[in-house]
Parts: sequence; C-alpha cells; structure tokens
Amino acid sequence: MEETYNSDGDSVDNSNTSMTTNTKHNTNTTTNEAKNLLISASDKAGMGGIDRERINAILLRESGTSDYMKRQISMDDNANKRIQQMKERLEEKDNTSTNDWRKEIKQSTVDPMLQKYRSQRRPISTCCVVDMDSFFISCHILDNPHLAEVPACVGGTSMISTSNYVARKYGVRAAMPGYLGSKLVSELSNGKEKLTFVKSDFSLYRKKSAEVKDILLQYDPSLTMGSLDEAYMDIESYLSIQLDDKCLSHEDIITILKNKASHTKQTQQLHERFPMSVIHKAAQELLNCIRKKVKDSTGLTCSAGLCNNYLLAKVASDINKPNGQFFLGSEENDIKTFIRTLPSDGEDITGCMWYRNYTRFV
Repeated sequence: MEETYNSDGDSVDNSNTSMTTNTKHNTNTTTNEAKNLLISASDKAGMGGIDRERINAILLRESGTSDYMKRQISMDDNANKRIQQMKERLEEKDNTSTNDWRKEIKQSTVDPMLQKYRSQRRPISTCCVVDMDSFFISCHILDNPHLAEVPACVGGTSMISTSNYVARKYGVRAAMPGYLGSKLVSELSNGKEKLTFVKSDFSLYRKKSAEVKDILLQYDPSLTMGSLDEAYMDIESYLSIQLDDKCLSHEDIITILKNKASHTKQTQQLHERFPMSVIHKAAQELLNCIRKKVKDSTGLTCSAGLCNNYLLAKVASDINKPNGQFFLGSEENDIKTFIRTLPSDGEDITGCMWYRNYTRFV
C-alpha cells in the first residue's frame, strides 16, 4: 500500500479520512478516553503546554460519531478485554503453581536474552537520526515567510500532512482532518485566528530533500533515508578519520570516505584509541556542524538524536525540536535512565500499555 509521509517522518494512514464525517453530537465520553482514542490529540514536537483536555473535548464533540471513532472505540474495547484476560491467566497461574515460575522464566529465558543484547550493544554513540523540522510547511515558508507567523498547514479540509509550530500550539498536527484543525484554531483563539491551508507540492519537497541528502552524504555515504525528511546515518567513520588526523579538511575526509581503500585501516576500534569523553564530545560537535550546514545551505532547520542505536536515536531526535539535538550516552545506566524519563501520560510503561497502543494502530 502506498504511504504518504508527513513532515515528521511518520507515515499517514489515509484511512483516517473517514473522520471527515462531521456529525455533531452530545457525548458522555470523558477526556481520559479521548487521549486514548484520538491519534490527533497525541503529542508532536511543539505541542508542549497545549490545553489537552479542551482539545480532546472539541475533537470528540466534532467527530465522536464518525466511522473512524467508532472503529477506534471498538478496537480499544477489544484490546482492553484481551489485556484483562491475560491478567486473569497470570493470576490463575500464580495461584495454582507450586514453584516460582516467574523466577524460572527469568533465569532460563530473560537473563540469557538480556546478556545477549548487552554483548551486542555498541560501545559508542555515533548512530544519528536527522529529522527535518515540520518539513513540508517549512519548504513553503522559505518562499512565503508570513506563513511562519500564522497557524498554517499543508493539506486540506480532509487531511493535514503537517502543520507549523504556531498551529501545533492549538493541537493541530499531521494525520488530522483539516476541518478539525480549523475548528481547534478558531475556537481556542476565540475567533482571532484562522488556520491557513497550503496546497502540497511534492516536487518541491523532493527537491529540498535531495539538497539535504547531498549534504548528509558527505558525512556518511551509506546513510539511509527513512522518508523525505528523515535520515539514519552513522558518523563513526567520519569521526575516526577526523580524530586520527585533525589537520585534514572536510573535503579531505569526504574524499577518504568515498574511497575507503585510501584510508589506512586501524587495527584498534575507535573507542580503543580514544577516551570515550573525547569521542562523544567530538560526535556532538560534528552533529551540530552538520545541522548548521543543512540550515545554511537549504534554509531549513533540522533536529537530531545521537545514540548507540537508531531506535533510541529516533526517540532522542524529537526531544529538543525544533532546531536542536540530544545526545544519549552508550552506557547501560545512561540508557535505563533515559527510558525511565520518557513521558507516558502519567501511566507506567508496562506490557499492557504497549499492547493496548500497538493493537490499536496496527
């Protein structure tokens, strides 16, 4: 199935257009249920401090009886039933087992698995995810600077591809029907502002994406583009050359990276040749230079995450948006501390919570 990617690198499910059934109704559904059911209400970068309860209430009021919402409610109910059934089976096993089956599973399965993953963990944080800031609308702002000052989005009344950071303060985000975005801006601004719609221009997005990619390829010729506005790259090779010979220019390093055979291969790994503090300081400085070069060359800002694996780097790339970066150390304690600080809407990040969210959107 063909996917459309929004400006934050997420694929937009076109089936959400069923929400365009704009039937008003009185509902007793609470705002707590709204946050669990509405993808449109979930956080994106730039949505900190929004009036979540009021936004949820407006979204439910305007779309609570749509086909999309009915489907979400049904999926949520089914997920909750399955979760409850799993809890009951666990409780029954606890009550009927004569041995400590949880401890046995931990020793026979969980501990070996953890040890395997520990042995595979990369010792340095050079995995980088570069994520352009509100990419689609930012491309239009280059030629229409006034769009940065008003609530604006790419898309139409049926579906929004991305919104600028002004609009996000009103809860407007990608994968939201445009009519709902308009309602949010109008109502939350007390009629003082209106949501501006900009027609999508994928030839423009592809052009600017190619410009960004050309810059990033200088630092990792093997990078992977996750979407038009998101790149996964490893800057270890660049760092290794840079730290080995600080007299080399950027152009010299590019040439060496393109022709790996011309670079004397080290018998020791990077973390064996230099202190970890030196490597990670250089990595952060290099990433900052990369982001600055993207801004100077394209006019577009990007945010980035730097870690020892791409999953965490992707999460980290969203923390200091827009136009920022976040570094996460490679030690196990660094990673554990980071994960524990991730927001979870006040709920514990448990298997049940993961199961509920996963089954709702697959």
